Amino acid sequence: MNDTRKSHQPIACLNQALERNHQLFSEAQSLRCAALDILDRPYLDTSAFSQYQEKRRHADLKYDDAIEHLRSLMTKYQLPPNIQHFR
Repeated sequence: MNDTRKSHQPIACLNQALERNHQLFSEAQSLRCAALDILDRPYLDTSAFSQYQEKRRHADLKYDDAIEHLRSLMTKYQLPPNIQHFR
């Protein structure tokens, strides 16, 4: 029984890490949407455009973090890349 629990532990860790990765991508998507909302304002001035750029930069960094996190998971758990999941 103890051996079964040990054998399932890596899967549980992977599932938790994949959930965190999903959260990172969701946060990046939310930031991207917030940035695009700034562009939809009726009066776009330089200040608003600077806000857009900052939010977009933050979103891009979050996407980079999520991608790097996924790469590290693929390496750690020796997951084969599946192209269909990235379409």
